[in-house]
Amino acid sequence: MTSKRLTLVVVAAIAVVIGAWLVRYLSPEQVIRRQIARTVEAFEHEKILGVATTISRSYQDDWGMSYETIVGHVQEVMDAFGDLTVELDPPAVEVDGETARVRLRFVVWGTAEGERGTVAGRPGEPVSTTQRWHKEPPGWRIVTTETLDIPELRDELDAMRAPRR
Repeated sequence: MTSKRLTLVVVAAIAVVIGAWLVRYLSPEQVIRRQIARTVEAFEHEKILGVATTISRSYQDDWGMSYETIVGHVQEVMDAFGDLTVELDPPAVEVDGETARVRLRFVVWGTAEGERGTVAGRPGEPVSTTQRWHKEPPGWRIVTTETLDIPELRDELDAMRAPRR
């Protein structure tokens, strides 16, 4: 009888640990973090479809960008640079129901014409952005960019930004 109780306690403890791990693993924050990691990996391997699946087809932002223009710009970077790498600070993810706000800071490196250098951002002055994500079938997608600071393009981005109403 004691052996059965001990077995039951051990099985229950294992179930609780597995359940707690699954709750954390399947939490929206962790799902979004894994999606970001997969997107960075796809970008570094120049797999445009892997990047595109993270962006909502209904994407719109204050700079006049849409799904098509964002994917087009990413493809241009992939065409112009080789050996792409992204230095990404840990993302800050805040989830509220089916919407999330994600803050990213990163530097993109690449090689063009045999020279290696930064593509976007610089050490000590990374690209900084806040994105709004929404849960869509089949998963979390970026629906807009709320803030965007690319050090090399500050003036151009400020000029492009639509006035707030």
